[in-house]
Amino acid sequence: MSFDVVCVGMAVTDVLIKGVDLQNKYTYETRMAESVNLWVGGDAANESIVLTKLGVSTKLIAGVDKGATGTFIKNLIHSQGVNTDDIAELDGYDSPISIVMIDKSGERNFIFAGTLAGDHLKLNLQALHGARIVALGSMGVPPISSNESVLPIVRTAKENGSIVCADAMYMPGGFTFAGFKESLQYIDYVFPNLDEARLLTEKQDVDEVAKTILDYGVGHAIIKQGKDGCWAFTRDQKLFMPAYTVDAVDTTGAGDNFMAGFMCAILDGKDLEDCCRFATATAAVSIQAIGANTGVKSKQQVLDFMRTWGAQ
Repeated sequence: MSFDVVCVGMAVTDVLIKGVDLQNKYTYETRMAESVNLWVGGDAANESIVLTKLGVSTKLIAGVDKGATGTFIKNLIHSQGVNTDDIAELDGYDSPISIVMIDKSGERNFIFAGTLAGDHLKLNLQALHGARIVALGSMGVPPISSNESVLPIVRTAKENGSIVCADAMYMPGGFTFAGFKESLQYIDYVFPNLDEARLLTEKQDVDEVAKTILDYGVGHAIIKQGKDGCWAFTRDQKLFMPAYTVDAVDTTGAGDNFMAGFMCAILDGKDLEDCCRFATATAAVSIQAIGANTGVKSKQQVLDFMRTWGAQ
């Protein structure tokens, strides 16, 4: 069975805590939170769940532990309609748990425990066959933290005729795009945020950032700027798409929702500007609810949101 999108990357447990100010010292032993929610997260897990809600058939390739945490992650993702046949249950591995502290503005800080799959996960490249898009959650982070781990995926995807999309994350002491130049030539769309892109390219100006990415052979550089919108660059096109102004409840996973929306629009045959517009709307819908992949319910919901702004 083939899928519209195969996502590769992280799947973790998210503990979402809203309304606790960690900057102030505890007066009492116990402090009340506004809310606490247990859910799943991780770049590829978020993308796969949101894509499924947008009506896109999706498979997730990731790794989890063999215990209760791994079972929780796998079962919950499966319950959202994502194919989980290639979520591997790994020996000697602790699935990550991410505690997300959400402030009143919806911005968040993370407390992270556990290990990322890394070399524990042996990817089944056959699982990529037939995908219209192969999506890498975050280059630079296990299980796709090195050129050696990314190259077989993107090369196989292109040999299969798939579109290749990838986000990227900068880890202190980790990779820059220069270390992935063999892999980047196979990637059609890269989706870093501007801060990460500056670190990954070692450039500051957004035009220089984009030029550096494109010079590695990437087809499209899509540079996210959160509440300020996004830039999209090809070798002969440059455009800016402003963000929709909404009251943010939780910005966790906004970039993953953006990428999911963009991929959905690609599959719908939209041009670059309309892909950016739909992606920006998907992210705006997502941040109006607690959770990295809970705000978006359907493609129609996103389209209705766009109509309220006079756009579709």
